[in-house]
Amino acid sequence: MKKNYYELLEVNENASKEVIEKAYRVLAKRYHPDVQPRENLLQAEEEFKQIALAYSVLSDPESRIVYDFENGFTNSKKEYQNRYDQLYIEQEKLKEELSSLKSNSAEPTPTKNKRPYNLGTFKTSLKSIAQGLYNETSKNNQYRNKNIKALILTIIFMTVLIFVFWNIPFIRNFLFP
Repeated sequence: MKKNYYELLEVNENASKEVIEKAYRVLAKRYHPDVQPRENLLQAEEEFKQIALAYSVLSDPESRIVYDFENGFTNSKKEYQNRYDQLYIEQEKLKEELSSLKSNSAEPTPTKNKRPYNLGTFKTSLKSIAQGLYNETSKNNQYRNKNIKALILTIIFMTVLIFVFWNIPFIRNFLFP
């Protein structure tokens, strides 16, 4: 029969991780084989192993929940149920996210009768998206080059125009009296 790990560590079932760690350290010092007399050595070793096992189970949150659930500690059943609920909610969110990704892809979403969504179609979709982005950026570069040329020509034209008007005395006197 399994011993109660909480009783071995001399703590309550609702003890925090820090309390369990402190109890383990105190008991480990008390039952460590190096500090025991020869006549109590075998018993101390066995006790030390059980304390170490109890601490290893109770210090890990996941294994503690499983241990508590298997041994009928009521507080842990709530924790186990909460953890299960969290995992279920996370799974549902991931399913929704996956279905939205599938519906946004170029390929139609597969149904139960069709072939499941695989990596090959995903790669094809990515390649087509990348090609579209490349085409758009090259178009943007062409428009940018045209805009730069137009800007340079405008600057040159305005410079010539100002130079010509500046050399005409009537306009210069009119603008700057």
